[in-house]
Amino acid sequence: MKVMNCTIAISNVQSVFNNGDNHDPKLAKRLRDDIKSFEQFINESSLSHQSCVDMTYKFSYQPGELALLNDDGEKIATIELRNLKNKVIAIEEVQVNEKYRGQGLANEIITLLMWLVEGADSKLKANCPFAKSYLETRPQFNNIVEP
Repeated sequence: MKVMNCTIAISNVQSVFNNGDNHDPKLAKRLRDDIKSFEQFINESSLSHQSCVDMTYKFSYQPGELALLNDDGEKIATIELRNLKNKVIAIEEVQVNEKYRGQGLANEIITLLMWLVEGADSKLKANCPFAKSYLETRPQFNNIVEP
């Protein structure tokens, strides 16, 4: 098995990620560099690219919503979320701005959510048809899916 070793410790995370936006330019650069290293690692491995997140777009999180943003900060794809009991997050709806449809952004934002949820040691429950279909076709996320 090929393993990538990358750890980032973020102290005082509440002040760094105020309202879901990163306010630390050094951390932003480190994250971008680590993401590029991860992309290179994935490209050199045999993993399916459906398992990866393309960080071309910025993202924001606020309670109840994860969003991909274009360079102007406009929301181009969103996931409506609802917290359930026992660290379970329900995916209520996945939407892509009409101007950006057909570019795979729904897959991209939901893959990003999968990695964030897995990193938070939480579980997901799909309530919308798109999320259900996505999860049915990606067994790599079975460990975080709540039936």
